[in-house]
Amino acid sequence: MGRASKIGGPLRAIAGRLGAARVARSLRAPDLSPHGSSSPKSLHRPQMMFRNLPWTRTKVTAWAHSTPPPAPRNKTDQTADMDSGLAAVLGATVGAVGTGGAGIIAALLARSQTRSQLTAEYARFIREPRKAAYTAYAEASFRAHNRLAEAGARLTIAARREESEQRTTQYLAPARTDLEDVVNGHADLEHLYGQVVVEGPAPLTSTAVTLTVSLSQHQGQVLTCLKALELDGSCSSDALELLEEKRSQTYSSYLSFLHEAAKVLGADGLRRLPE
Repeated sequence: MGRASKIGGPLRAIAGRLGAARVARSLRAPDLSPHGSSSPKSLHRPQMMFRNLPWTRTKVTAWAHSTPPPAPRNKTDQTADMDSGLAAVLGATVGAVGTGGAGIIAALLARSQTRSQLTAEYARFIREPRKAAYTAYAEASFRAHNRLAEAGARLTIAARREESEQRTTQYLAPARTDLEDVVNGHADLEHLYGQVVVEGPAPLTSTAVTLTVSLSQHQGQVLTCLKALELDGSCSSDALELLEEKRSQTYSSYLSFLHEAAKVLGADGLRRLPE
């Protein structure tokens, strides 16, 4: 026993020294120098290399087992996140579309307003020259109609009178004067008619053509009756009835022209567009 005690004591001392050396090696910093030797700074830097210690592995393992893993997210939470993200995207899209749509609507309204203003300005711009042309032609046509109507009335009275010097001076001579005035003014009337055709529109031009033709036919019938009375001393009742018919047609054509002219000039570009 005494000898065993003597041997066990040195063995325990050696085992203690070996354990201390092992702990010291585990605490020593790793060799980071290129030649395998630690730099002076690395020797004085504190290193916490406890991964090789048994008690460290035990505590880390225990902590890993004791910490509960994060709970998995259920489908309801994922769907809620998806719905909120989709709602945000849709909200931004609707907002952008709404802003763009408002801009487009505003642009269309501005374009419509500008077009209405331009149409109104155009209607006022063409109204004055048209009014001047229509009025001048209507007045000239009405004067020609009145002179032909007066000539026709004198011829009708002369046809009911016996041939005499008084009939010639009182009825036939004034009737020829009226007819000559109409013929002399024919060039001016044609000029005014041309202005009406240029100004238009087509419906009014058509009524102007009808009035011009009616005046020409009325003028021709007056000339026919006048020659019959001057040469033969008489005019048939059929010729006198046709003369009155031509006068009535001329006046109706004149009224139609006035009605169409008033219709065209009434276009203001807002309630009704000009033709």
